Amino acid sequence: MAKIKKVILHNKKLLSCLVPHTGYDFFTTGFAPFPFDAVNFILPLRFKFFQDAYLIMENKEVKGFVSLEVEKGSKYRINISKFFLNENSLEYGEQLINYVTSRYSAIGATSFNIKFDSTYEKLINLLINNCKFRVSSQEKIYKIENIKNTEGTLNYFYSFSNHDAQSVLELVNSCINGYQRGTFGKSEGHFRENLINELDSKTMFKYIFKADDKDDIRGYFSIFSLDNKNYIVDLILDPAYNPYFIDIMSFCSREIQKRKKNFSIYLRLNQCFMNFGELDEIARQEEGFEFLKQNIILTKDFYVPIKEGEKNKVVFFDALNLNAN
Repeated sequence: MAKIKKVILHNKKLLSCLVPHTGYDFFTTGFAPFPFDAVNFILPLRFKFFQDAYLIMENKEVKGFVSLEVEKGSKYRINISKFFLNENSLEYGEQLINYVTSRYSAIGATSFNIKFDSTYEKLINLLINNCKFRVSSQEKIYKIENIKNTEGTLNYFYSFSNHDAQSVLELVNSCINGYQRGTFGKSEGHFRENLINELDSKTMFKYIFKADDKDDIRGYFSIFSLDNKNYIVDLILDPAYNPYFIDIMSFCSREIQKRKKNFSIYLRLNQCFMNFGELDEIARQEEGFEFLKQNIILTKDFYVPIKEGEKNKVVFFDALNLNAN
């Protein structure tokens, strides 16, 4: 009989069998340091500040691993950040995902997001058909090399500060497609920096774009890395300012060059934004942009009680599994 265990302290060494299949270094970037991991497990959902992790075992053999973290700025949205299975272990993956979604929905989580490379068809079908997830979006990843220099736009870019959080929030949510805003819409806390961020091993730089000094914020972009070698750019741009797309990528490349001599830079575009198609078209045609892969984003929703009219409270669950393509 399979058993699901929390990954704390001694359990971590059990994961070494998964490394050959995943290429992931569990011991350098996989976990919060002790005792933060143990403390994080017992905290209520809204106070969690690191990921929680679980493994599933049978006959002392690890069959799968999953880690979850509360999305920054949200008390109820969970991102499944890592999900690995041993060979021929799909049925264990179903048990593990259903366990963590049930466990965390019981303490207040209302939605779960996970992404897979589009070539992982078996895992995608497992979550859609067996775990009641739906396709909510897609993203494309490009590797950037030898991007042209456009230093003339330097005066338009500024480092992000918490003072900009409300304006950035308005920009980002206004750029999300209406039918996807419920899944991908942000809160102001998502952008604000706080003391907890200092404990995060991830390197991140955040910037805003203005057309002139007095103008409103027209773009927001972040550069982050887990290893200080590979840097990923997430970009949100007012569709009216799409022509500045290459200028922003050139600026990002120069900012990394100030800190590192040897690095790789990647662009991540999410289909939930209104100008995804236009930016994707520019990236495909621009010299120095190499398309790497497409990820499929899956979501499972649980709905909270309706509070309108306190006498009648109804809880809805995602029983129908309406798949959005």
